Amino acid sequence: ELSPAQRRVSVEGGEAFFEVAKDASRPFVVSAAGTEVTATGTAFLVRLMPSHAGGRESLDVTLVEGQVVVQGSGSKASNPPIVMAAGDRVRVGRGQDGRPASGTSAVAPERDRPRLDQVLAWQRGEVIFDNVSLWEALAEMSRYSSTPITVDPRVGDLRVSGVFKTGDSVGFVQAVAALHGLAVHKRSQAWELTVK
Repeated sequence: ELSPAQRRVSVEGGEAFFEVAKDASRPFVVSAAGTEVTATGTAFLVRLMPSHAGGRESLDVTLVEGQVVVQGSGSKASNPPIVMAAGDRVRVGRGQDGRPASGTSAVAPERDRPRLDQVLAWQRGEVIFDNVSLWEALAEMSRYSSTPITVDPRVGDLRVSGVFKTGDSVGFVQAVAALHGLAVHKRSQAWELTVK
């Protein structure tokens, strides 16, 4: 939505990279999951993950260059605005393992400084994992493939590191199985990782 006072975009799901032309008189505002990201001229990434299995939506904002302000809107406006610097990531609605938090209580936004090459790897057709849980890796790989991957709950907390091609479910399950001594089964239209 364009107006003389503002440029506004709504993100309903997925991931988007914005390179914003400088215009202090007309801020660029991205709305997602009850949160607003405001910039006047910058480059940043917004990633909105849907709720799964009782979890809530989660939002990551990663600033590549410039400056943005992240603040809640509506009922989420109780936290003070966060002014981000280049290299910062703000995570809203995430649990400690990186998955969407569950329950109804509010989760305070977290700030960290990820490796930007890792966060932007999807633009090169890659996914980079650095000691993440198998649950988190599965959620990420599932974004790029219509072939689901399921995992035995007993092994979901295993750690995964590596570089994978987006959409390469077969290569991913084979590598994880070899790394952790797991069995791979093809079940109908899905891959399954289980204990041997």
